[in-house]
Amino acid sequence: RFLPCKQAETGAIRMKEAGKKLIPESGDDSPVSDLEDSEMDADVPYFSDVESLILEMDLDPTDHDFHLNRKVPSYPYEETKRTIVRLEQGARSCLQRDMTSRGALAMLYGRHLKYYIRKPQVLVGRSTEDNAVDIDLSIEGCANKISRRQAVIKMEEEGGFVMKNVGRSSMWLNGSSVGSGQVVSLCSSCLIEIKGMSFVFEMNERCLKKK
Repeated sequence: RFLPCKQAETGAIRMKEAGKKLIPESGDDSPVSDLEDSEMDADVPYFSDVESLILEMDLDPTDHDFHLNRKVPSYPYEETKRTIVRLEQGARSCLQRDMTSRGALAMLYGRHLKYYIRKPQVLVGRSTEDNAVDIDLSIEGCANKISRRQAVIKMEEEGGFVMKNVGRSSMWLNGSSVGSGQVVSLCSSCLIEIKGMSFVFEMNERCLKKK
């Protein structure tokens, strides 16, 4: 490891002085002749010369290499992103064809539940002996904490969909809270969360365009 310039020069001077003390100055008793000593000193470079050589070296990458290295890591990421986009487009096209073939205006689905919405208005909640709903969320899982009448999904005249929370507890739409009595607009691929259960809402774009 390189030492700071001043420390290295100081160390070199001390080593040089220590070497002089070990080698006698008299010509007869010296184990190395003056000629050999001068040749050895000539072969060893000074610290200042080595430092200057390093400082003069071009250690920075060229502009071409710099931009090339920046593009290489981003290439796999761009390919992965394009692949994901193509898969999403393919999945959305399959959903649109599925809804069209079943005459559905929209669809609400989770891990176990899949409901094709064919009516302009549907009631979402928990079915009981004395309470029937269009979309029974108990199919998805434990729905004891969900209101029997949790939400109403309604198609508007211009073709869009809205959802009204008619239950006592809050719901979540794309991470935003939907309080009791609140009405929100729905869009394709929006995420609806009710008491820990997640559902995706999809609209049949082809059917809505015809209307």
